Amino acid sequence: MAAMDVKKATDNLTCPVCYQIFKNPKYLPCHHSYCEKCLEKMQVQSKIICPECRREATVPAGGVKDFDNNFLINRLVDELILKRKVEGETEVKCDECTGEDPVETFCLDCTMFLCHVCNECHKRSNKYRDHAIVPLVDLRSKKEDISVQLKPKVMLCKEHDNELKYYCETCEELVCLYCTVKEHNGHNHDTVKKMAKKQRNELKDITGPVEGIIKDLSEAHDKITDMGDKVRKQAGEVDKKVDEHYDKLIEKLKEQKEEVKKRLGEIVLQKEKKMAAQLEEVESRQAQARSMKEVDDAMKESSDEEALSAKKQVISQMKELTDKYKRLDTTPVESNNIKFYSSKVQLPQFSQLMEGDLSNSEILYSSGYTRVGGQPQFKIISKDIKGHSCSLGGSQVSVQVKWSTGEMTAAQVRDNDDGSYTTSFVAKQAGEVKLLVSIEGEQIKASPYTVVIHIPYSAQQSN
Repeated sequence: MAAMDVKKATDNLTCPVCYQIFKNPKYLPCHHSYCEKCLEKMQVQSKIICPECRREATVPAGGVKDFDNNFLINRLVDELILKRKVEGETEVKCDECTGEDPVETFCLDCTMFLCHVCNECHKRSNKYRDHAIVPLVDLRSKKEDISVQLKPKVMLCKEHDNELKYYCETCEELVCLYCTVKEHNGHNHDTVKKMAKKQRNELKDITGPVEGIIKDLSEAHDKITDMGDKVRKQAGEVDKKVDEHYDKLIEKLKEQKEEVKKRLGEIVLQKEKKMAAQLEEVESRQAQARSMKEVDDAMKESSDEEALSAKKQVISQMKELTDKYKRLDTTPVESNNIKFYSSKVQLPQFSQLMEGDLSNSEILYSSGYTRVGGQPQFKIISKDIKGHSCSLGGSQVSVQVKWSTGEMTAAQVRDNDDGSYTTSFVAKQAGEVKLLVSIEGEQIKASPYTVVIHIPYSAQQSN
């Protein structure tokens, strides 16, 4: 039996309606699965509304029992139940009789638990005498390396009660020999073994990307979680700066201080809410991808009939996972750039605590001659992450002038105390120069800004 995480398996094998381990799970046309009994309770006249996607399904004439069986979930449930019994997590009774004698052995060939009496009968029977029987004590203590393997269930035709040994590719369903010459005459069909080999290869190509999806989602989960830690750490540092700043102010500013800290909390809460929603989506896709991986693992151990029966569902589930994965934004939706700006005015305003970076800031030509010997001036408009102009100054703004010769000089910067800054420099040589503008150590999106310095007209005439 393949290794199974019981907690994860229990979560993935739980019916969304009754929250219990699936019992006789059935597919709805929308490919969501529920216990047969749960579907019966949901039926209103001849209709069922899927609780997950809200699509309406028409109940077959024979009732809920005629919906397609989910063979893969059935197999995983059987494996989980067997694992719990083998490991002693649930009560074990003899599978051969209705007596109350304790179970002593386990038949690896029949996957049956046997009491002492049934064990003796099993060993004496000509039909079962070559079966491998092990003491239950040895099985549970893992005294030997024993592999417990579920035996494939024989699937019978609903119409003719014959074993389903053929697969009709035209109709995509298992059929018996009688079906091939009657309802499926002229269709493309062959033995289950031959068709299963072909279909398994197709399913392998379809489910191939699931490993990469799981890896990418795990990396995205780690990045978002890490960013959440950085946001909280940065918020803590800002909180200290807020305290340091307001402790220096007079008593009448205490109320203003609490307002600013409240705004900080709102910013952090807003960021965490956005990232929590994104993290929830990533975790949802992770769970879906892991579930798909378990289905893929089960396919490797399933019978040919089970693999063919589950083909359509596996393709649908993988398509749904791939589509949602492709649309998923795995880059953290928020940054940890939360800054506190002290005001130069007498009473600091609420807007001095700004969210996000200032990379959206603009640089505009203001005045001054762009000729050699002139002193051109430019206005820098600081904006927050949402593109809104900042109303207060106090940011660390630096402007570097890069001349055509490659030389770099610093330009003068004046804080206008209204969220804008004026920068100027002496145009000492002709040619193209670039202004590199940084706010709080980060270059703005409009940088570098290109300026052409011209030779004065009088100088051109003298030449």
